[in-house]
Amino acid sequence: SYAMIGYDKAKDAYGKEAKYSTLHFAEVEVSAKIEKQWYLENAVMKTYFKPSIARTIADGNQVAITNFDKIDTYENQTLGRTEIGATISLMNPLSAYVFANYAFGSKYDATALGAGLNYSW
Repeated sequence: SYAMIGYDKAKDAYGKEAKYSTLHFAEVEVSAKIEKQWYLENAVMKTYFKPSIARTIADGNQVAITNFDKIDTYENQTLGRTEIGATISLMNPLSAYVFANYAFGSKYDATALGAGLNYSW
């Protein structure tokens, strides 16, 4: 995945100003997905477990605060990630999904949860 984020300047009530570089952030992920399919009365459900290794690459990741040197806001690092999730067919062409993942590394951890509906035609 790739993201480019352009921040404006920020200024607080005391006159301190922060100037951000334009951030270019990429993540490369290698994973394996273990999936189990369940046949229910009128639906099919798939559950999965997905362990992975991700490498983050950041450029333009600096912020300068009034009268201080620039500091990095992101680090290039290797992360571990685990994810569990499920999809279920509700009625053709509608399905639902849920997932939860946890990413971890040196001085880094993040949790994500998601749910949604898919409609295909």
